[in-house]
Amino acid sequence: MLRRRGTRARGHPSPKHLEQEEKQEEKQKEKQEEKQKEKQEEKQEEQQEKQRDQQKGQQEKQTDQQKGQQEKQTDQ
Repeated sequence: MLRRRGTRARGHPSPKHLEQEEKQEEKQKEKQEEKQKEKQEEKQEEQQEKQRDQQKGQQEKQTDQQKGQQEKQTDQ
């Protein structure tokens, strides 16, 4: 049976190799989590901006309506 350097019989990776793989996997997971957090934050910011825009639009409508009513009252 052939044996490779750095591996045990049957091709099981050495503990050092396993540690490296685990570290790489942890780094990848951390990167993915950071990306997800960034995406969520961006979505929240966009939603907040939309809400602000909607509120501003509603306020403007209300003020326009009030001005219109006041003008009607003063015309009478």
